[in-house]
Formats: sequence, structure tokens, C-alpha cells
Amino acid sequence: MATIRFNDQDYRRLHRELIREQRKFVDPTFPPEASSLDANNRGSDIEWRRPTELVSNPHLVVDGVSGSDVMQGERGNAWFVTASAALTSRPGQLNSVLPNWTQQDYGDDFHPGIFRFLFSRHGGLYEVVIDDLLPTRKGRLVYAHSCEENEFWSALLEKAYAKMHGDYASLSRGRVVDALASFVRGIPEHWDLRKMRQPGAENGINPDSPDDQAQLAKQFYTHLSRRSLILFSLQPDNRTTRMGDWTKESLVYGRGYILTDIQQTKLKDGKTPVTLMKFQNAWFDMEWTGAWSDGSPEWRSVTLEFKDKIGLVDSKDGIFWMSIGDVLKQFTDVDICVVTAVGSIRSWLIYTFHNEWTAEQVEGGGGGGRRRSVDYSAGGSYEYKDTYASNPQYLLSIPGENPNNVSFYLEQGDPSTACFEDSQLEIGMDLFHIEVNRKSRIKAAPREAWLALRVKPERQPGVLMKARLEPGNYLMMPCTKEPGQQQNFTLRAFSQDDYSMTLLPDLVPQPTGTCSCCEWNLFGVTRLIVTKVKGVNSYLRTQGLLASVRIDCEASDLVNAQSGFVYEDKKEKDTFYVDFKVLLYRHQLLDPIDIEVYSQSAISFTKKFVGTAAIIDKDCVEETPKEALLSRNGKQVPVKLYCTVQSARDIDFF
Repeated sequence: MATIRFNDQDYRRLHRELIREQRKFVDPTFPPEASSLDANNRGSDIEWRRPTELVSNPHLVVDGVSGSDVMQGERGNAWFVTASAALTSRPGQLNSVLPNWTQQDYGDDFHPGIFRFLFSRHGGLYEVVIDDLLPTRKGRLVYAHSCEENEFWSALLEKAYAKMHGDYASLSRGRVVDALASFVRGIPEHWDLRKMRQPGAENGINPDSPDDQAQLAKQFYTHLSRRSLILFSLQPDNRTTRMGDWTKESLVYGRGYILTDIQQTKLKDGKTPVTLMKFQNAWFDMEWTGAWSDGSPEWRSVTLEFKDKIGLVDSKDGIFWMSIGDVLKQFTDVDICVVTAVGSIRSWLIYTFHNEWTAEQVEGGGGGGRRRSVDYSAGGSYEYKDTYASNPQYLLSIPGENPNNVSFYLEQGDPSTACFEDSQLEIGMDLFHIEVNRKSRIKAAPREAWLALRVKPERQPGVLMKARLEPGNYLMMPCTKEPGQQQNFTLRAFSQDDYSMTLLPDLVPQPTGTCSCCEWNLFGVTRLIVTKVKGVNSYLRTQGLLASVRIDCEASDLVNAQSGFVYEDKKEKDTFYVDFKVLLYRHQLLDPIDIEVYSQSAISFTKKFVGTAAIIDKDCVEETPKEALLSRNGKQVPVKLYCTVQSARDIDFF
């Protein structure tokens, strides 16, 4: 991940100069003035003081880090304080945001009052340099502070984050998950449990369902095993409940609770299963007092061995257990940060693209070939089909024969956008399954049937898509809600398996093997979609087969393209749904397209030829369904292939 100097300030050079001159640093880009507190210059009674002026022995960290190091001040930024406190949940995690803090710390020698912090945003690692002048009133810190009066890492972290976002006032708005992701360089994911609990909701859950509990427990366990940060919270409705209120079981509205463990056991009866989740209050104060809390009668129903295994301690330390059923009922939000850098268990393959939606005329880019002009790249969402295809387009390729898990994160604006809702657009993503050999942009909105996944546009700093994809080619389309909306964006893809991703250029296709001297000989292009094959099992008088197809055409850039093997459809007997899409650049549109069908036993790797279907696409200027019986050795066989065909004389048609 590339390091970017925020405001072009070089920490090492500045530090050397200050030490040489024995001078204290005053940051000219974030001055100790009212404008750094609030854009409206409020805060005239504030005095900016250094830690060395407030206490005699200041330090960044005193006796290790803990949730009590981060106490909220006058600024209403509980989300940021919660995320900062979550940094203390694992040893060494603070070092990811405050690098080499022991070397930056105060000591007996002259300290120049300069610090550096690292925040991840838009695929880059921003180095933010600050001075140590902090806002105070009557000798006390006004904003974030520690319970230890001589500990200052949390106050300085808050100042660095405020600088990157414009001023301290900007920290009144934000999401816990965005701050966590910027701290530990991860993928942010947010769940709204209130919506998920509603009947008929997408990805809905029933807190009392054993199946839903088991499925979610598995997801949480997997995240923990991969060192993801998982934070649960209870958000007020601002009608009957407010920030800082608490439930009758002592959960505090607005506080964050870090998931640290998940365990399954059976009660002493040996039959009844129970799933328990262990939490750490990010603020280390109040604990859950309901079922399975410290000292509750439920603990008498499990064995002493289990209690020893999980290290159960009855103490008021902000650590407690809950059943998964109560977790799903009590909390309203889950913030998950999948760590992709610091502390990651496995390596990640990450692609990062910086681009923009623009309403101005831009020129198609990339590589050789002939360029075409695009009116603008802010085509809007899929409902605006006339302009949709002008959005930036990305080709994703999944190789091999096994599915791949890929996550996409679309982030808008610049690093300060996360805290300014007024500057955020509604953004989303569409992922389509496309032709296996596409090398240039689509020219019109793909059919809805090609859609693999969609994240509907919403007004957030960033949106996440998680996909489990079969091998093949996919088209990723990031978009705004409305056409013509201008904004910068960063699109990132993450996977721990093999894949590739690239920006599709806006070029007139140049089929390989076609030189300029014979280009006139290309008469057109055909889009062929093989949809299904029926009758293979009956013809071969066997079961448990897989089927695939191979295209044999006189196209110069696609010879003998073969689909992956697919299993028989469970609902429709003796039917194999192939969904194999290709573009055929052709010299003779009237020549037949030969499609060969093969079978393979599910328990062996021996491929067997079934037969060939010859498809004629005469006058298929519109997408036309076709079906044909297969033939073998000059005789028809009772196996039928289904496809759609569309041809055009313009090789740039699709």
C-alpha cells in the first residue's frame, strides 16, 4: 500500500530540522486556531497547550493501552472514541496507526512536539503529521483524553484524524466501521440488525431460529479466526432512548462491544446446545447483567470443565458473555473490519482503481486500437439504460474450476468525505456475468438476466459487495444513483484466491490474428449464448454426469473455446444449464457455428464426446433463440442444445 504524505509534509525531514534547531513544531496546515476547531471559528475561549505544559512527565502510553485510555470529551464523537478504544483490544494494534510510538514518545531529551500517524483511505496509506498543541480550557483537555493525566496517545490520535477531515467539528459525524478500517487497513462491513430482523428482509434473520443462530455463529467464528475486528452496538431511536442511556440489562446506547470469542457447548443434560459470545466493553465500564452475565444462574447449567476452558472470571472488568439469541435481539448494529494488512493471517491479492464519474466529455482510453469518444462517465444506475453503459467498466476474471470469494469496496470522494454527508452521493455497484473473451467496454446496458449481484445505491462514504463467483468473466459497474453526478471514487477488490481485474478500454475490437491488410475481410460479429443442454443422461443411459460445450468457429480470436463442466439441474431432470457467452468475430456470417457437447463422470476425469450442434445465424439482427439436435458420425442423436444468437455487420456493435 503506497504511503501518501498528507499536505505534502515530510515527517522525517521536519523532525531533523526541528532537532537541529532545537525548535518546537507548529503546524502551518492545521494551526492552533479556532478555524481548526470549527469552520465557523467558534471556540475563542480555547487555549492550545502542549502535553509538556500540562504535566511534568507526559507519555504517549502509560502502563500499556486499554479502553480507559480513550474518554470522550465535549465533542459528540462517540463513534470515533469507540473505534479508538477498539484499537486497544489486541496487543500491538496501536502501532498500525501510531508507528514506532516508543521512538516518537516523550523522554528526558528535547522533544520537538511533532508526531506522525498513518490512516488508510482510498487504497492509500496517508501519513498525517501534527504538532502536539491540544485544545484545552482551564488547563484541561477539551476533547478525547485518557484516565491517566499524563497519557496522550488518544488526544493526539483525535487531532490527527481531525486534521485529515478538516477540523474537530467534522468528527461529530461518522461511522465506527470507517474509522476502524482506516486504522487497521481493512475492509469495512456494516450490518443493520434492526432491518435484518424485519420479516421478509433481504438477508433476514430470526434471532430464535437455531438454523440462523448456527449460520451466524459460523460467520462470526470465521471472522475471528481471520483476526477480523467485530464491534456490536446498540443505537438509540432518538425518541424514547438517547446516547448514553442504558437498557435494564445495562447495555449502553452508543457504546461499542468488541466480540473476542465464541464458544459452543451443551448443558449438563448433554442434549441442549448453547452458543455463547464473549464481549469486551470498548469503554471498560458497564457490563451486561442479563442471562449468562457474570455470576448469573445460567452458569450452573454447564460443566466446570467448560468454565475452566473459557477462563470464566466473575469480575467487573467490562468483559462478559451473552447467548447468541440475546446478541441478535439486543444489539442493533454490527461493524466488521476484515484485516487485510496488519495482523492478517493469509495474504490478500488486492486491486485498486482510482477513477471518477464525470459529466464532461472524456476520451476512451487504454492500449492500442482505435479510440472512441464517450459523452460522459457518470451514467447513473441501471434504471437509466440509455446512459448506464457510459459508467466506468472493469473486467474481473476468475480462472480455474473452483469458485472464488471476492469482496469489492467502492469509496467516494477524498479522505475527508467520510465525515461530510452533504458531499456524499448515493453510490452502488452492479456485477454481470459476461462473455468469456470480452476485451472492450459494453456498448449498451447488459440484460438484467446477466446480473450476478447488485448493491443498490446508498448515501455512504463507501459500499461493500461480497461475492462467491464461479469461474468465468464478470463486468463490474460502479455507479451513482442519478446520471451526470460528478465525483471521484476508488474501487478496490480483495481476495485470497487467484483472480485478475482490469479497467476495460473503450476500443473498437481488434481480433487477434487479423492484420490491417485483411481487416476488410471481417464481415461482422456474433454474440452466442449457450443456455442449456437436455437429454445427455438419457442418451448415454447413465447418471451422475457433468456436461460442457466447446465452440468451434472460423473466428480468428476465439478458436475451440470451452465452458467449464456443470452438474445436472436438480429441479429439471436431465438438463444442464451452461450459461456460456462468447463474442465471435467472423469472416462469413452465413457459415454455421459448430457447438460440441461433452460429458464427464462426476467421479472421473474422462471426457466423452456426445455430439455436435450446427447453428445458423442468418438474419439474427435481434437476439434470437435457437435450438438444435446434436449429430454424431452423420446421424442425429436425441440430445438438444439451446442457445441465443445475435449478429451484426459492425464489429463494434456489442
